[in-house]
Amino acid sequence: MQKPYFEEIKIGWGDAQYPFDCQISDNRKKDFIIDPHWHYYIEILYFLSGQAKVLLGGEWFAANKGDMVFINACEVHSIIAEKDIDTRYIVLKFDPEILNMSKSVFEMKYILPLTLGNISYQKLFKAKELDFTVIPRLMKDTYREFQNKNYGFELAVQTGICNIFLWVIRYWEQKNVVLGTGTVLKEIDIQRFGRLFDYVDQNYTQEISAKKAAQICNMSYSYFSRKFKQVMGKTFIEYLNHVRIREGEKLLLGSDMNITQIAMAVGFTSSSYFIKQFKRIKGVSPKKYRIKGYK
Repeated sequence: MQKPYFEEIKIGWGDAQYPFDCQISDNRKKDFIIDPHWHYYIEILYFLSGQAKVLLGGEWFAANKGDMVFINACEVHSIIAEKDIDTRYIVLKFDPEILNMSKSVFEMKYILPLTLGNISYQKLFKAKELDFTVIPRLMKDTYREFQNKNYGFELAVQTGICNIFLWVIRYWEQKNVVLGTGTVLKEIDIQRFGRLFDYVDQNYTQEISAKKAAQICNMSYSYFSRKFKQVMGKTFIEYLNHVRIREGEKLLLGSDMNITQIAMAVGFTSSSYFIKQFKRIKGVSPKKYRIKGYK
C-alpha cells in the first residue's frame, strides 16, 4: 500500500467550481483501490451495492450495501473493493464552510469541534441503523440534484448536505457524542479565538505558550485560560498537543521518518512526550498506530 498523499483538488463540475461534489464510484471494470490520502473537505460514502474495506485513521472498517461512512476533514483514509463483487457507492464531498451559515456561533458550536478533531465519534453507520431514516433518500436525492443540475440545484445540494449533517450530529448526540459545550459566547470572543486557531494551524511546529495565545486573543491570561477551557473543553496546551498529534498521524502513515523525527517535526521537544500524548489522545502508541495503518 502506498503512503498517504494530500489530495489537493477543487471539487466541483465543469468550468464552475462549487464547494461540493457528488458522484458514484464503482469497481465494475477492475479492482478498486484508492490509496491512503487526506484532504480538507468532509467526505460521506453511501453504499448502494457490494462491499469494501475502508481505512480511517489507522483502523479498517468493513462497509456493505446500505452502510454509510463519515470521513472527517484531514482524516487519512483508503478504500479497497475487489473486482469480482459489484460495489457501487455515492461519494458526497463538501467544504465544511458550507455548514457554517453564520460564520460565528454555528462554527464554534458544531463545526470546529469536529474539524479540529476534538471528539471521538462513530465513523461507520450500518444499514440497520439507517433503514427507515431519511439518510438513504437524502443521499440519493442529493446525488440526483447534483447530476441533473436543474435550476436552483446549488441550494438543493447545500440543503441536502445540511440535512444529512444534522441527522448525523443528532444521532451522535443520542450516542452521547456532544459537539458543542453549550457555552454562550460573545462575538468578539469568537473572532479572537478564530485568529488563534489560524495562528496555531500555521505555527504548531513552533513553541506557543498559553501566555502567547492569550496575547493573540487580546485577553488577559486568566480570562483566556478560563474561557478557552470553557469553550473547547480542554486547556490551550491540550488543544495544541491535539493539533500536533493530528499532524503526527499523517507523518506516521505518510513518511519513513522515525518516531523521534516525527515528534520534532510537529513541535514536540522530546519523543517520550510525543509518545505519551499520542497514547493519551489516540489510545495506542505511535508505533502500533503505524503498523495498524498498514495492515
